[in-house]
Amino acid sequence: MMTAIGVGAANVLSSPALWLRSLTAGVSAVGVALVASAAKGLLIKLCATKLLASLATLSAAAAIYWNPPWLFPLIILIGALVTMWTNRKEDMSLKAKSEEGIMSLGVNMWAGGVLVLTWLAVLIAVLVAVRTQDYDHRKNATALDWFEVFYRIGSIIYGGGQVVLPMLLSDLVKYECQADRVPACVEDKVNSWMTTEQFYGGLGIVQAMPGPLFNFSAYLGAIIAINFGQVFILGTVVAWFGLFGPGIILMFAVLPFWDKFRRFQLYRRALPGAPSTSPMTP
Repeated sequence: MMTAIGVGAANVLSSPALWLRSLTAGVSAVGVALVASAAKGLLIKLCATKLLASLATLSAAAAIYWNPPWLFPLIILIGALVTMWTNRKEDMSLKAKSEEGIMSLGVNMWAGGVLVLTWLAVLIAVLVAVRTQDYDHRKNATALDWFEVFYRIGSIIYGGGQVVLPMLLSDLVKYECQADRVPACVEDKVNSWMTTEQFYGGLGIVQAMPGPLFNFSAYLGAIIAINFGQVFILGTVVAWFGLFGPGIILMFAVLPFWDKFRRFQLYRRALPGAPSTSPMTP
């Protein structure tokens, strides 16, 4: 469904009329509001103490004013370290009723290790392949460039699907900023892979659709492929597998280790802090 919508948006929203631009702005506002509402709901559930609420507030402030990719895992790590320290004297071992094991779905520890190495090898190979080729990776981007963006972002996402949005926007839509003009930042149409209207229009639509937010990648991939004169299905496949692939690989890789890891006291003491910061980092 999102692929079909992306095909339409690639044509309709490339140079939208004023009425369509206004409609897209309204849909985009609804999408952003739904993201904010989801973050608020998580905040209420996860921040049961003043300490956790303070961590969430500080992480939100940091994410608003700075948004490099490394900031999101750093914020979550800091939250985990804080509660690890404050809970250092607490006995947070699993209760008897929680002693049942975690299914590994047939993946043993050796296979899990191989999956981790596979994920890392693909990430390194793609990064090296893109950065060692001599051509303009913005104006003349290929499917490899698209895959690198989505796979890299899919590999460093921490904190939920909403965290992916500013990362995707930063890579797919470029802006030129000058302090002496109004507005200070305007879209760089030469180096952008899609328009602002195409991105935010899809965001509003995907919030109203069933399924995970990552399905947004199918929409984005279709638009990117069409904008570069390629078959839309190529962009959909590249973007979808690029964004979903790392999470799927790592999920199966971690399963054989998870039953033991979740019993560690250090992890359980750090657990309250990490989720309290993660919903506030989109």
